[in-house]
Amino acid sequence: MSDFFRAFGSNKPGWDDLAKSARQALAQSTIAEARLSALARARLAKGLSQSQLAQLIGTSQSHIARIEAHSIDPQLGTMEKIATALDIPIDQLVVRFIDERP
Repeated sequence: MSDFFRAFGSNKPGWDDLAKSARQALAQSTIAEARLSALARARLAKGLSQSQLAQLIGTSQSHIARIEAHSIDPQLGTMEKIATALDIPIDQLVVRFIDERP
């Protein structure tokens, strides 16, 4: 999806606000509830892309993607940074993450 946004006008006035609104709407959809991790839903609710969250916490987009997909178990320090960036208590974030693990 980020490639789509970059390809079709991310440099146009108002595009960032439109993309943020689209992410927030997706976070509230039934598709998000069924298909996305709690971390992805929280990120989208803040209107952030994986790249934006990664930049805020000093990591890569691919690292965020692997965390959201439960492909890796993040270090506590990383979870603390994510919780701070998303304005979620760390204990809530960790519990949600653990509860969802396959």
